[in-house]
Amino acid sequence: MVASEVRSLAQRSSSAAKEIKDPIATSVNRIRDGSALAGQAGRTMSEVMHAVARATDLIAEVGISFERSFFACASRLLFPKARHAVNSCVEGNDDVRLSM
Repeated sequence: MVASEVRSLAQRSSSAAKEIKDPIATSVNRIRDGSALAGQAGRTMSEVMHAVARATDLIAEVGISFERSFFACASRLLFPKARHAVNSCVEGNDDVRLSM
């Protein structure tokens, strides 16, 4: 009787091992695939971060270029008028001094 129980237990154990083999293989494959996807996601996030940093630098460069252009245009437009106003004022003061 003991030998038949041992055989029965061995058969059930063998059957259980066969039943669990496929789910374990499936889990291992899913873990491997998930790990690969996580690595790819990490690389993609790194690329996105570098692209955002580059875009930030480009926006800053555009801002600096705009400031330079604005001040260059403003100086071309405003300084001659200011110079003329100062010259007119100085000439007016000279006229006042001459008449004293």
